[in-house]
Amino acid sequence: TLPPFVQKKRIHFHALMLQIHIGLKKLQFYKNPLNEFTKQFIKNIDVLCIDELYVEDITDAMLIKIFFFEIFKKKITLIITSNIPIQ
Repeated sequence: TLPPFVQKKRIHFHALMLQIHIGLKKLQFYKNPLNEFTKQFIKNIDVLCIDELYVEDITDAMLIKIFFFEIFKKKITLIITSNIPIQ
């Protein structure tokens, strides 16, 4: 169990990707809209849990790569779940 002062967020992968795509559209006039979205998304978050991460689309893979780089730069703990066994 995490201490109560830790700011945490849990989101399903598909909900996250939907928010990213909406955010990119809203922030399209920024120099780096995905970086700006990520900064806003992770504001006040120490731990992020992404449920059922499964990437099939190359565009989503490129977006999530940049999203993860921004998260790691801020030293946010990332927890990922999957319902597909590792092969």
